[in-house]
Amino acid sequence: MSLLVMRKFIKFILVELRPYKWTVVFYGFLAIIAALLEMAAPIVMGRGFDEAKNGRHFLIYGMALVAWFLIRLSADRLRNRIGYKGTALGDTIGVNYMVREMGAIAIKPLSFHYGKKSQETSSKLSQFRWNFTSIIEGIFNSVSAILAILAVLTYLSFVEWRISLVLALGITTFLVLTFRTTKLWSE
Repeated sequence: MSLLVMRKFIKFILVELRPYKWTVVFYGFLAIIAALLEMAAPIVMGRGFDEAKNGRHFLIYGMALVAWFLIRLSADRLRNRIGYKGTALGDTIGVNYMVREMGAIAIKPLSFHYGKKSQETSSKLSQFRWNFTSIIEGIFNSVSAILAILAVLTYLSFVEWRISLVLALGITTFLVLTFRTTKLWSE
């Protein structure tokens, strides 16, 4: 996919998402909360394990285990909700686009319809709708995953900056190699 096509596609998605911008912002905020919860779960569990290992309070370990369970449950619930909303929003936008395009095709002059199969046009629009739904759902899930990675890297930069630097370089290298191989395959 060329850069120009990609820009047009991104612009198309942003234009279609514009009426739902506050919904997208709200679920982006929920994605940040889910990322922070996912980052906090192992920290809570590790602290409780350290307390139990040092022989201090086994009750603290039990409480940390319950807290870990509740944090994981909350984070998973938020992730599911974000994924569901991404699917529903993508489906709504796809249906609206399909209705708009079918209306535009229906008012074309009769000469336009000669030699064209209406089922073929309807099938292409329906396929586009399903693809669009998958794209919006993927965007919602991808943004959520990216925010989780950024939250972990930020936390690690405060705890042990060298590990954070190595992980950031590793992720950057992975992304560069992925984009280069994808570009080679598409040509």
